[in-house]
Amino acid sequence: TTEVIVYSKKVAKILPASSEMVEGTECSFSGWGITERSTGPSNNLIYKNGKTLDSDTCKVWLSEMHDYEFCFESLEKDGLTIDK
Repeated sequence: TTEVIVYSKKVAKILPASSEMVEGTECSFSGWGITERSTGPSNNLIYKNGKTLDSDTCKVWLSEMHDYEFCFESLEKDGLTIDK
């Protein structure tokens, strides 16, 4: 964006992770990622609670994974796994 971001009580900077993710860590995730049922990134913001998976497992479900991406298994009963 070319606009200056104005931080406030409702808009805050998200700092990068201070350590690598560990497989099996339970977290809350949000993003426009890809699921094993999709053909491309979501048009809608997705929010889920889940646990991180190792990259080998991710690559079986998702056709393309980059080293900087991760995936997780939803703890909710919808069975979706989201990356990026």
